[in-house]
Amino acid sequence: MKQTILILCFLAVSFCGCNSRSSVQAETLVLPESDVYIGGYGEELFTWDKPYRWVHWDDSRLCSTCLLKQYYLWDELIDSLGTDSIDYIFILEPREDYSEKTLSSVLNENYFSHPIIIDRSGFFDIRNGIKTVSGSIDILTDRSGKIVLVGDLRNDYKFYQRVKRKIS
Repeated sequence: MKQTILILCFLAVSFCGCNSRSSVQAETLVLPESDVYIGGYGEELFTWDKPYRWVHWDDSRLCSTCLLKQYYLWDELIDSLGTDSIDYIFILEPREDYSEKTLSSVLNENYFSHPIIIDRSGFFDIRNGIKTVSGSIDILTDRSGKIVLVGDLRNDYKFYQRVKRKIS
């Protein structure tokens, strides 16, 4: 009997553990209204005309310049999911000691074609009630901003599979 209970507890923790690492309290995502963008080579900032939005956010606990050196890796995800039905939005809440000039310079060294919103005030985090252990979160919303899926792609491959199923 004890063994059965232990197995059931283990299974419950195994299936529930991943989703609790990243969450958003808001039902509809509110994006920061920022005048500061970096990157976005020849692209319109945002079209908002597609059925879904993929929002990736990194907070100030992380090394902003280290992250920006790796943003080009997102191009593979974008190619995989496509651009026909998803708008991609990247939001970075950098540490105060990183200037826009420094952030732009680092990003330009490692080509990334999408604009990144710089959110110095922490608006996105505060307004949407972001909770994440890793300092990053990925959110899929519908066109109106209603949250469809929440996860952390870097730490949960199953999240990518759920997104693929949802948009297809």
